[in-house]
Amino acid sequence: MQQREENLQRQLREMQQREETSQRQLREMQQREETSQRQLREIQQRGTNSLRPSREIQQRLENFQQQVSVLERQVREKDQEVNELELSLSSAQQTINDLQRQEECDWVISRDEIQMTNKCLGRGGWGSVYEDVYCGCTVAVKKMHDLILSPHKIRLFEREMNIASKCRHPHLLQFIGATNDKGTLCLLRN
Repeated sequence: MQQREENLQRQLREMQQREETSQRQLREMQQREETSQRQLREIQQRGTNSLRPSREIQQRLENFQQQVSVLERQVREKDQEVNELELSLSSAQQTINDLQRQEECDWVISRDEIQMTNKCLGRGGWGSVYEDVYCGCTVAVKKMHDLILSPHKIRLFEREMNIASKCRHPHLLQFIGATNDKGTLCLLRN
């Protein structure tokens, strides 16, 4: 599921890059169209100033009109391409959001299962670490500061817990779980 999410995110980045390229090309074509229209107006102005426009001016006028028509068609095509990319991007973002919502939270621990001892081991910018008891074992419990919590940071916390629940390394404390109820968020390690 993580690989699928990474693939969708990679596709999302590629679509965003293609959309940016299309928009840049669209801006360039619009600039060329504006230049052509300005030149067309200048030619028309010169033509009206003379009593008998020359064949060369008429030919250039026709050429510019054809260029304007071609550029307008290209602008319409690029607009359609941008709309299709935006729709595809929206669909990919929706798929990623759906996958993230479907991820299981097998790391959730009930707050009732933790015996709080209030023995503080340290404090940091995100919270304080306490020595508490979980299932008869002494564990380090990091309690997040209530002041820094927001819906965005709670989502970041849950994403970090999903990652931490899959990590095993001899130099890391073992991740046991975390609470995700309405109270202070707690992270348990052994």
